[in-house]
Formats: sequence, structure tokens, C-alpha cells
Amino acid sequence: MSKLKSLSERQVAQIQLSIQNLLDNQPNILLNPEEYQRNLVASKKWMQGVIRTIFQAKDSLYLVPELTFRQHIKPLFNKYIWEVVDGLQRCSAIKKFSEDEFKTPKDLICLYKNKHYDIGNMLASEIKAAHPDLYEDVFLSYSLRVNSYVDITDEEACHLFTNVLN
Repeated sequence: MSKLKSLSERQVAQIQLSIQNLLDNQPNILLNPEEYQRNLVASKKWMQGVIRTIFQAKDSLYLVPELTFRQHIKPLFNKYIWEVVDGLQRCSAIKKFSEDEFKTPKDLICLYKNKHYDIGNMLASEIKAAHPDLYEDVFLSYSLRVNSYVDITDEEACHLFTNVLN
């Protein structure tokens, strides 16, 4: 109980992070901290579901679930970094899609500026080339909700991942 109490007393910053900011800050974001994070296990179909959620968020009740980051100084880097405590699968899906590692679901239609766009079975680069405004305004500008725990210890981060979030 003392670990839960100490975590709840810590400063938790609730922030909105655009996908563009997530991708731009990749060097400062550790996706897979070895101390507690599991390996990437998401299937292509599951990752396509995350991308569908992003492109259809405006006309849907569904959102990408919030992420949990740990913000602290990593001695190796001697600067603040973020570690993904909860959200590896979601962040990886976004990153892999942006790097053209998989296509959108075949039946994906996106409503943008009162027009329906068939962006099914397309790579990110294909959407960006065919519909640059849609790609920027819908995908890159999508706002991810993040709880960022500042300066928690390795032990607290591990506890948070194994006992609170999962």
C-alpha cells in the first residue's frame, strides 16, 4: 500500500501529445524499458485497428486509450527522457504505420472536411502523397492522452506497470 500511496502523491502531468510530436521526439522516448515492459506482441490486424481508430475518431466514440509515460533523467543520456510504462503496443503501431511497415485496413473510410476518403489498403506514404492535408490534419495532429509520472524510481515504474496498469 505504501507504494501506491507514494505514486498517488507524485506529480502526474496529464498532457496531450500529437502523433507528430510523438514521432519527432522518438530519440527521447524509450518504447521498451527492459526492467518491466513486455515485448511487442501486437498483430498486424490489431495495429490496423489502432490506425482505424485514429482516422475515424471524428465520427466515432472510440479513442486510442491513454498512454502512461515515466519522465526522468537517464544517466546514459544525461537528459530527460520518456519511458513508455503503458502503451508500447499503441505507440509501436503508430510508429510502424508511419514508417510504412503495414497498410491501413482494406475497408477504411475517413470523413474529412465533409468528404469521405477511401484510404483502405494504403501505406502512410501513399496517404500522405494522395491526401497530404488529411494525413497532416487527421493522423499527425491526432491528440494522444498521456499521464506522465515525473521522476519515479525504477521500482515504482515496475510496480505501476505490473500492479496498477495491467
